[in-house]
Amino acid sequence: MPLSHEDKEALAGFDLVREAVGAVRQIRSDYSIPPGTSIDVSIRSLRNAKLFREHSSVIGRLSRSAVKVDGKSPTAGAAHAVLADGTELIVPLGGIVDLTKECGKLRTELDQLDKQLESLSKRLENEGFTSRAPAQVVESERKKRDEWLKRREQLAEKVKAVCGG
Repeated sequence: MPLSHEDKEALAGFDLVREAVGAVRQIRSDYSIPPGTSIDVSIRSLRNAKLFREHSSVIGRLSRSAVKVDGKSPTAGAAHAVLADGTELIVPLGGIVDLTKECGKLRTELDQLDKQLESLSKRLENEGFTSRAPAQVVESERKKRDEWLKRREQLAEKVKAVCGG
């Protein structure tokens, strides 16, 4: 039996709520925020603000957070997540995370990744390596480089959000 239009909308809404809870939990994990610590979450949504308002208590309970929809929240010193529909979640980190320490940690991680990327890029630019290595190895190294470039982009965004640039 096919789903009705209302059922499809309800499922899509549930998926967004689930994605929001997952994003807040991921931010908690990324910044080592203890599960018992309550955090503030500001949700900015152009298309689904009503849905998030209706389910803010569920999101808050499942992610141990105080949720404000379309609340004004400072973006500097905050963690960000963007959901599939373009909704933005902002979690201010001041007072929860030592921003100076976290900023240093993120910059160190970014520097290490840059060094690894430079080394890998040189290897892939070396014609001796690409001509003698098995095609599988070369392809694997290219995939690794692509993954590291994505990771670098994400890390650079984190540095910008937490450190302010």
